[in-house]
Amino acid sequence: MTRPALEEVLFLHELATEKYGGSPEILNLGSVEAAVFRPWGQSFRRDHFPSPFEKAAAIFESINRRHAFQDGNKRTSLYAAAYLLEGFGFELDAESDAARDLAKAVASDATEVTFQEIAAFFEGNSVEKA
Repeated sequence: MTRPALEEVLFLHELATEKYGGSPEILNLGSVEAAVFRPWGQSFRRDHFPSPFEKAAAIFESINRRHAFQDGNKRTSLYAAAYLLEGFGFELDAESDAARDLAKAVASDATEVTFQEIAAFFEGNSVEKA
């Protein structure tokens, strides 16, 4: 699996704002770029996020919490995580309400959702593609 390109994530954001409304404005391109690279971070040749679900959680959390877009951060974070999982042969199969609730909870500063909980959500709501 190669990581999603910055341009692909920007395209997913464009799709999200076209479909659901909102401004397509990018507030901080560097934050989007950092979110795209985060799942492949390493220290001493060890992946910070070894599983596909941890990688999905990393891109989801980064896009969602950095608020690099004027609108559509939560939707784009879900699209990017699902896109990344597809590259690993998984399909995100979550109820839309559950995915939306997770995205809202992660975006809220008042709610503390751990990284492990996010990764567990993606693992528990993904199916291997045939």
